[in-house]
Amino acid sequence: MADKKCEGNKVCEVSKVLETFGRYQIIQYSLICFPAMFVTMININYIFAAGDINYRCRVNECEDQNSTFYPAWWPNQTIDRCSSPVLLEDHTQPYCTNQSFTEELKTCTEWIYESNNTIIAELNLACQPWKINLIGTIHSTGMLVSMIVSGWMSDRFGRMPTFIFCVVCGCIGLIKTFVTSYYVYVVIEFLEASVTGGSYAAAMVILVEIASARHRLLSGVIFAYAIYLGECLFAVIAMFVPYWKTLLRIINGPLIFFIFYIFIIYESPRWQIVNGKIEKAKESIKRIAKMNKINIDYEELDTITDVELKYKFDIAENQVKEGYSEIFKSKVILKRLLVVGMCRFTSSFVYYGLMINSVWLPGDKYVNFLLSTVMSFPGEIISLYLMNKYGRKIPLMAGYFISGTV
Repeated sequence: MADKKCEGNKVCEVSKVLETFGRYQIIQYSLICFPAMFVTMININYIFAAGDINYRCRVNECEDQNSTFYPAWWPNQTIDRCSSPVLLEDHTQPYCTNQSFTEELKTCTEWIYESNNTIIAELNLACQPWKINLIGTIHSTGMLVSMIVSGWMSDRFGRMPTFIFCVVCGCIGLIKTFVTSYYVYVVIEFLEASVTGGSYAAAMVILVEIASARHRLLSGVIFAYAIYLGECLFAVIAMFVPYWKTLLRIINGPLIFFIFYIFIIYESPRWQIVNGKIEKAKESIKRIAKMNKINIDYEELDTITDVELKYKFDIAENQVKEGYSEIFKSKVILKRLLVVGMCRFTSSFVYYGLMINSVWLPGDKYVNFLLSTVMSFPGEIISLYLMNKYGRKIPLMAGYFISGTV
């Protein structure tokens, strides 16, 4: 809803245009949050694509062309899936029974899988848990790289081009469905995370910069819900399409179509002003005013100078020249960066740790994962209320204290 001060026939100050939350913001928020859902599905794809499946050792002397995961001749004794039963030395029958084996075991070298729903079967990763765990680690490393690089790209090339680039390049994940080598798969996983992860930072900055300061918290909550919806949608899709190749094609394939976003989402006016693209910034301001039905003095906007426009939006000249080195020159900023970084690391470690391990709980792994993501929804509403009422620091400390105690 547009700010009441700028409604009706009253001429609104140019600087007040970005303090409204109207149709322009609603449309742009929706357009930005939609691909964020797909990016979220990509960033947790390994939970099911590289998930564990049942398998057993292959006993060549007893197998036939129609061998199943639960053969009738399998020994009654408990055998771990990385070991193979040993046949009796005097076994001469053309078939095997439960009594055809000794109590000895040997190391297994071939396996039969219950299904091929994950890469474990198709890339033959049985009894190599470190390789499976490495995929998640590599993906997280790629996300870290992406966050760092995308910040620079957003400042250098713009928020909108960076966002679209990171989203569209996510279709590189389709290559994983054609590889037959584990190491190639890991490389593609890293590249995929290295590009898609950056869309989060670019998207969040756009959402914050096209609305007023009092809507920043709401922007974060809306974007968080887009991420949660993506996680829920991923669980539902995986529930009905468990085969990993089809699953990846469903979530990666549509990303290529977001290339058309270059025609329907717009750059942040604030970034345009900071980078001296004043004429484009004026066009953006006019667009926002028109869509939100805000009455501004267009003649004043056309004749306003660069310095005056920067002044109206509280953009000082030194802001343009600031770089990453400024972080280390200010003790306050550096301290806050370290504290917030540690808070973010801790929260992510706990949140994704619980979510990833939910598939190991008794019951249907897809339902367990879905429930673990749904549980995140109330938290954002609670945090929105508490932070608006008590600020950021108290709710943050209380949240960590309660979580740590529980």
